[in-house]
Amino acid sequence: MINQLFYLMAGVLLLYIYNGVIVTATVDNSNDKWDYLHFVQQWPQSACDQIVSEHAQCKIPEDVTSWTVHGIWPEVIQGDYPAFCNDSWHFDPSKITDLVPRLAVQWPSYFADEPKDGLWDHEWTKHGTCSASLAALDSQHKYFTKGLSLLSIYSATHVLAAGHVLPSTNQAYNLTVILKALQPLALHPEVYCNYNKQNQHIELQEIRVCLSKEFEQIDCLKVNPGGYHKSPRTYNGRARAVEGCPSTQPIYYPAIVQ
Repeated sequence: MINQLFYLMAGVLLLYIYNGVIVTATVDNSNDKWDYLHFVQQWPQSACDQIVSEHAQCKIPEDVTSWTVHGIWPEVIQGDYPAFCNDSWHFDPSKITDLVPRLAVQWPSYFADEPKDGLWDHEWTKHGTCSASLAALDSQHKYFTKGLSLLSIYSATHVLAAGHVLPSTNQAYNLTVILKALQPLALHPEVYCNYNKQNQHIELQEIRVCLSKEFEQIDCLKVNPGGYHKSPRTYNGRARAVEGCPSTQPIYYPAIVQ
């Protein structure tokens, strides 16, 4: 007879007391229905411009001068990606206290009217609870530590600079130049842009690297055929979300304004 049952993590581990003895049992994880990971980084100024375009206040922290983490996202080759996999596993800032100084610079939120940990809360709740089916990501501390580690490996800042793609207030690039500069970064990383309503510029905002569940590089064109050309957006002033960058229009890489 089971005397007490404690639910520790949805679909992964059950801890119960049987006649005074602690027993654990592993069960199937229904959230492990994804194929690969996107490591997503974003350019601060472009992210900020998108926030302002959506009528919200934005602020880039003073110490932020390079590409920052957006998140680690479980993805599927076909169908809808998993999200919000465990509503009971809430974000707990006390679990990542030691990481906060680094997260504040390398994984910041740009919404001026939200708490500093607003993005961390969102990324864990939406994506982290799904990626937790991996042992390497099965806690908040592991999830955010891995994001920081991946940024140290895949940061686009120096790769773009080496390819002569530099932040500027007036210089624009075509997609071919950007992709060529990113070749040393990973196997066909995906690039995404937003539309800045204020100056009507298309801006480079996100770079996504495709990784296996062992965190090895995957060719993004093999798991996401079409990649950055998938679901092309017409940039007509009504665009809001980050979408595939156009191959026929100039793309701006705006200098950071703090």
